[in-house]
Amino acid sequence: MDRSKKSKKTSPSNGPLFPKFTKLPFKIGSMIVKYSSPGPKIITIGCKTVQNNNCTESKQLTVSYPIPPFLHMNTACRAMAKRLYTYAFEKNLGHNRGVYFDWASDALVFESLDAATEFFRLEWAPRQLTEIPILKLLSVGILLENRPLVLGFSEYRNEQGAGPLWQHLQFISKAMEMLGEPKHIVLTRRGGVVPWNAYYYKNVELYWRMALVDDDLLLVVLNKDYQFPGITFLTFIQLQAKLVCSLSLKPFLVV
Repeated sequence: MDRSKKSKKTSPSNGPLFPKFTKLPFKIGSMIVKYSSPGPKIITIGCKTVQNNNCTESKQLTVSYPIPPFLHMNTACRAMAKRLYTYAFEKNLGHNRGVYFDWASDALVFESLDAATEFFRLEWAPRQLTEIPILKLLSVGILLENRPLVLGFSEYRNEQGAGPLWQHLQFISKAMEMLGEPKHIVLTRRGGVVPWNAYYYKNVELYWRMALVDDDLLLVVLNKDYQFPGITFLTFIQLQAKLVCSLSLKPFLVV
């Protein structure tokens, strides 16, 4: 009998009731959202071809990133999250989609030339330059709302990846202005090592610093305060580690 009374007293149903999230003070609720955040995120933008009902094909953007757990709870948590994150890229993604994005710590990575073209609504024109057929960036249809910390191009050694995109952009100095003036450019991949021709991409930094040419014209510097981004080769794991470091006392190191 003593055992039954003891178990009854310690039963979970007899324990204290915690208030629902919506009834918590704002300060406590914001602390819960903040400390349950997964930290810096890598948002990967891809592109796939879909079949339409009229037997035509169209391109559709895909988004991959770790969604913070509290966003699955209720509308109150999502409303609270918008105080910490920006619900960004709705115009770029379309179909009433967006991404909970932290401009100060997250990275935006494109998997392919098609992904970046669809995301920014880029307009290209064929062009010939030093016997290397590339594309000329004419315009950007949808600009970013803010300046990103990291703009990444994935699988730089894969012709099907975003490597060709970087080749098209490297000769265009104002492309960085069109793409939001990112603080860092990262050429990244799921695994592997830095390619043997990494020095070739490093020369792009030299072109920017020396202010050589821009579409056959003299380079017009974006503004005096803007520093052209460094180009870094990182795997996804290395990039994630760098993003975490950016939140500590250490700066985002370019290697």
